[in-house]
Amino acid sequence: MTRANFDVEDLEAPRRNILVLHGVGGIGKSTLSRKIEASLASSEHRPVQWGSPSHPEERTLPVRIDLARAAGVDFERVILTIRLAVAALGRPMPAFDLAAEAAHDFHLLLETVGSE
Repeated sequence: MTRANFDVEDLEAPRRNILVLHGVGGIGKSTLSRKIEASLASSEHRPVQWGSPSHPEERTLPVRIDLARAAGVDFERVILTIRLAVAALGRPMPAFDLAAEAAHDFHLLLETVGSE
């Protein structure tokens, strides 16, 4: 967003960068998502059958979140996983941190109100 040619309308364009796998347990969703994550992170992990990547590797930041009940995932874990992944970009993200803090505070408020 700091580049001179950045256009805010680019953020409204449809994205094709989220992949969701859903199905019964044991069919290989987690295994496939781990392979995709590794292949996006580095072409040395890319299976030869998949061919060359059609995207620039330096602009790809794979984030894998397993929302299976067995994984024990909650809201905070999802936010912290995303934040840890974007930390690899090596630049401050104060807006993300403020939004995450506000969401966390709101989540705690809901828990407090719900327990009364």
